[in-house]
Amino acid sequence: MHASVPLARLRTEERESRLLFAGLFAIFLPIAAAARVLPRRWRPAPLGPQGRRSILGEAKAAASTIIPFVYMG
Repeated sequence: MHASVPLARLRTEERESRLLFAGLFAIFLPIAAAARVLPRRWRPAPLGPQGRRSILGEAKAAASTIIPFVYMG
């Protein structure tokens, strides 16, 4: 935490970040659910070394992957 940044600004940025994550999660949740109903050959490859995740885990991973790109200049 930087001493020069007001606490109110940090709270606002944290709230924006959480709202952004919630919005992206809401977008990716139906996509992850739809991917489960697709035939096996049409499904995307498993994410990461741990293989297939739960639907909630896949939506969370997708939302977490996108967030850094939103804050790039």
